[in-house]
Amino acid sequence: PISYLKKLSRRKSNTKFLIDCLFASLVFSLFVYLEYFGIENRAIVSLASFYAFYRILTYQKKELFAFGFFTGILWFYWIGLSFRFVDMAYAVPFVILGVALIIALMFFILGFVKYFYLRALVLVFYFDFVQPFGFEWLKPELLLQSSFFNSDKISYFLFLLSVVIFIFFQKNNYKFLFFIPLIFAFNLSPSQQAAEDENIALVSTEYNQDFKWRKDNRKEITNDVLMHIERAIQDGKKLVILPETALPYFLNKQTNLVGVLLEKSNKIDIILGSLYTDGSKQFNSTYFFSKSKMQVAHKSVLVPFGESTNFLPESIGRFINKIFFDGADDYTKGAKPTDFNIDGVLYRNAICYEATVEKMFIDAPKKMIAITNNAWYHPSIEPALQRLVIRFFARKYGVTVYHSVNKSKGGIIS
Repeated sequence: PISYLKKLSRRKSNTKFLIDCLFASLVFSLFVYLEYFGIENRAIVSLASFYAFYRILTYQKKELFAFGFFTGILWFYWIGLSFRFVDMAYAVPFVILGVALIIALMFFILGFVKYFYLRALVLVFYFDFVQPFGFEWLKPELLLQSSFFNSDKISYFLFLLSVVIFIFFQKNNYKFLFFIPLIFAFNLSPSQQAAEDENIALVSTEYNQDFKWRKDNRKEITNDVLMHIERAIQDGKKLVILPETALPYFLNKQTNLVGVLLEKSNKIDIILGSLYTDGSKQFNSTYFFSKSKMQVAHKSVLVPFGESTNFLPESIGRFINKIFFDGADDYTKGAKPTDFNIDGVLYRNAICYEATVEKMFIDAPKKMIAITNNAWYHPSIEPALQRLVIRFFARKYGVTVYHSVNKSKGGIIS
């Protein structure tokens, strides 16, 4: 009986441990799901942020591992959904599990910093450097931009400092001092929706991924693209922007269609996504038509695994493409980011993933055109998290992003 009671006690302890870590990760992830459902509540996010960082600073390594595991699922479960479209739906749960374990390990390593005040200092920059495959979407300070506080590094540091003070004084009467650093991190100005540009038509489309890439649907999709352009002309727009791979084929091989677009570009500037090939290499590209001229910008930051495996040894990359992508070749990346000159104004070109990469914003013009296809991950929270990351970098560098998307909400982000 005594042995049985000890086992029962351990089970209850483990259950409590898991529930506690799961609850903390749910609180840590709340802001993404509020964004997904279009709910703005800065008070709730502010309290949730304080609680989440309190847990991150006070958890031990084992707790941080569990917290990271649940966070990996809540933030990034959608990564596995793309495997549905390469005839590998069975791999979805394994990919979700793999990503969750990577995030768990990242938080586990953070646990080696034992003292909470030193961990807070490390946390300010930790996720700027610990980025598997260059993936920058796990940024804890994203929570703050949906709260009453600023999300720049100084405000992030002050917010963590307030949590440190609360932990240090929580057992005596001085814990109210935690509020002092928060005063200097406050951002009480109401959040503002970016104003629409009456000269720009931002097109959003609703093509499912399996529909989009079937050859027998190309004519319908092409006609829809031409319809959107014609409608923008009739509405008196000066520029129309369509999503990534709005034309899901090698546009530069379609000479008749290119001719039609060049002709229409005398009435309106056209930005749209499509593929490009030089015969031996293939690119994910943006086409810019203006005044009977065509400019092509190639994607310069490719999605790890999804578009490129060149960060791996060549033999391993070929093996992965053979197993997961039916032997398809990687895309070739452009040499550098491209800026379009549209009526004397420079716009940085960003194709999907690029708009969530910080280096695309560094030394960039103050305007960016981002085109995206989110059908790979529909339905999921991916578009919401994507918007949050884009907004974070847009505000950090003072860039206005014109975002045209397939299968989720687009708009102007600033």
